[in-house]
Amino acid sequence: VLLIEANGRTPALASLFGLSEPVGLPRQMARRQTALVPWTAWDIAGTGLSVIPADPQDAIGPSRATFRTATEDLREVYDYIVVDSPSALDSADVMALIDPVDAIVLAARAKKTRARELERTRDQLAPGEVLGVVLLDIQEAARS
Repeated sequence: VLLIEANGRTPALASLFGLSEPVGLPRQMARRQTALVPWTAWDIAGTGLSVIPADPQDAIGPSRATFRTATEDLREVYDYIVVDSPSALDSADVMALIDPVDAIVLAARAKKTRARELERTRDQLAPGEVLGVVLLDIQEAARS
């Protein structure tokens, strides 16, 4: 499984996994003039998970063409690719990520995200197939 962080504005995966000097997709694509240059992904020990964190130097995520090319190449190596993107309602960058994905899972914050916002997000991402919603911050919401 490969986890790609496509949120260059507020990257978090490098810090979460203790990775130093991440090289995100845009910079990796710029240096990949041929398929002979390998992708750089960090393997998270004991998890079966590899990560390409966002690069803070790439405040804007990958372009549509860059992302499509990258996912096509990476599908040859990984069985599953999960893309962590910015909020669809807050960023036009998300639309560049929609074309090559097979399905979409939305994230919602308990007691914060409204049903109408989820509906707007689903409509904005159409015709992408939305599989469901992951509810975040449940414990915090239960305390309040």
